[in-house]
Amino acid sequence: MLKKFLNPKVQHDTNASFLDEESFKKGKLPNNYDAHIGSKVSAVLKYLLNHVPNNPTSAKAWYGLFQDLSETISEVHSQLELNIHLDVSNTSFSAALKAFEQDVLVTVLGARQSLTQVYLESQWKHSMHADDGGQIERDLIGRLPLAKPSLAQWQLKESQLVHKYKEYFNQLTVKWENRTVPLSVVNGYLHHPEEATRKEAFLTYWSRLGDKSETLENLFLELIDTRKNLAANANMSHFAECAFIENGRSSYTPKDCLDFSQRLLQGQHRYLNPLLHKIQSDSNKKSLNTGLPWNYQALSSCVAVKNPCDANFDALLNNTSKMLHKIHSSCGEFFDQLNTNKRLDILPRGGKAGGAFCVNFPKSKVPFVFGNFSTRFKDSVTLMHEFGHAFHSHLSSFIDNYLQRTPAMDFCEFASTVFEFLAIENLDFWFQDAADAKIAKDQHLIGVLSFFPLMSCIDEFQHRIYDPSVTLKNKSIGDFWTTVSRRHRSQIDWSQCPELENLGWLCRSHIFTSPFYFFEYGVAYLCALDFISQYKKSPEQSFARFLSALQLGSQRKLPELFKAAGVDFFLGPDSTMDVKKDPILVLEEWALKI
Repeated sequence: MLKKFLNPKVQHDTNASFLDEESFKKGKLPNNYDAHIGSKVSAVLKYLLNHVPNNPTSAKAWYGLFQDLSETISEVHSQLELNIHLDVSNTSFSAALKAFEQDVLVTVLGARQSLTQVYLESQWKHSMHADDGGQIERDLIGRLPLAKPSLAQWQLKESQLVHKYKEYFNQLTVKWENRTVPLSVVNGYLHHPEEATRKEAFLTYWSRLGDKSETLENLFLELIDTRKNLAANANMSHFAECAFIENGRSSYTPKDCLDFSQRLLQGQHRYLNPLLHKIQSDSNKKSLNTGLPWNYQALSSCVAVKNPCDANFDALLNNTSKMLHKIHSSCGEFFDQLNTNKRLDILPRGGKAGGAFCVNFPKSKVPFVFGNFSTRFKDSVTLMHEFGHAFHSHLSSFIDNYLQRTPAMDFCEFASTVFEFLAIENLDFWFQDAADAKIAKDQHLIGVLSFFPLMSCIDEFQHRIYDPSVTLKNKSIGDFWTTVSRRHRSQIDWSQCPELENLGWLCRSHIFTSPFYFFEYGVAYLCALDFISQYKKSPEQSFARFLSALQLGSQRKLPELFKAAGVDFFLGPDSTMDVKKDPILVLEEWALKI
């Protein structure tokens, strides 16, 4: 709760003058409530803990107040984090976030377990909210191991280290084209269609990471130690268990992930390499050495594609709107609303952090799309991906119960990935020439196919370094990465830059900021491929099921959500996929048809 139940230590303030008993009895915060102030948050928490529901009316009010507080704190936290990305040079933003976490989140973390127990033990819980089939109760029970007040110090420390990493990485600059630019700018050139430019960008980017590798590795070692301590104090044998709880993974296990990655590894020679070779050959790229890291790093760029809408950004936004209107009127209307209301901050500018993401605001219910997009095809697809997140957030925001809005991350990534593939099916809005559209489709296909070895590599790498029996020292993280990378990406030839091979783990921020959050993209791709194969046969019926499923939020289990969207889920004991239907074949069959 409180960001799916955030987590702090209650510092009760009995002298808070703002207390409004009448508002609390109605199940809402006072109109002038400010969640930036620890004493005000503490006062509401104290009220919730001291007013255990004793009848249906008080139960309804208790849950309403709890939900209002959860939404408000999450909204403030999200805005503070977004501010830092909008202007990394403004130190007051990072100071405000740090103060909020120390004053407010630390206040919330210690109350988490007690609040959960009030809900779970109440004989009036069915008066608190509409019947959900026990979903909230199951979710809260699953999260209880991380709700212990004794974990607050580790959870806060982890959050602070993640912010420290973001602040440090966002400030990294490098010389490029005779000017000093953020490192993220050079990262964009790794997908340049010219090999010489890709190589220069690759060596510049990774050499800079090499220069800072000691600082980044020391920071990561501290993160690993913190996360292992968190797991140990939660009585868990491996930090992966904590990460799975945080990411809402309750339908499959860490072993399921490792088993699936092993199947992918075994199937690479059967489906991945021959298909990549075929596409590259068909695109007249036979002479390209795709084993070189600056080519393998962005295999999709080996198939050069023109910029959509002739590199006219206004035309791109206009035509993307038309594309979304064609897909479904509700999509186009919502995209236009975001654009008109300046909820799309997607052009690069000085002082802005790199990357792309969507921020959800549970109180105001208006998402925000952040990005650094040019008019390149890859960025256009990413825009559709982030719009998918925003649209999903918009649809689920109509669910009254805050705790029923956000499903497991696998389904969130599925929703956004579907919009990537919907764009691929409607490329005539971005390209006038059908031949250019075909090249763009090939580029996206290579990107999808080459993603899976990277996904398996990152996932196995994390399982290994968080193993409690492993003791890590300086330089040893790179050795772990190299061992795993050679297993899953054996085609890469590092002979021209051997000193950079063990730095691969540094180029993915997820490893620092969102441990074990990468496998979801693989689930999303496979399920989205299943969806798009049906969509091509019956667009209206398929999209209607998809639209309906997005409105469910987390009111159903993960396999049931995928089933509602009309696709098979292939992991865990509740899999809806025919046991004879290997998900690898889904990938292979789709790729061969495209």
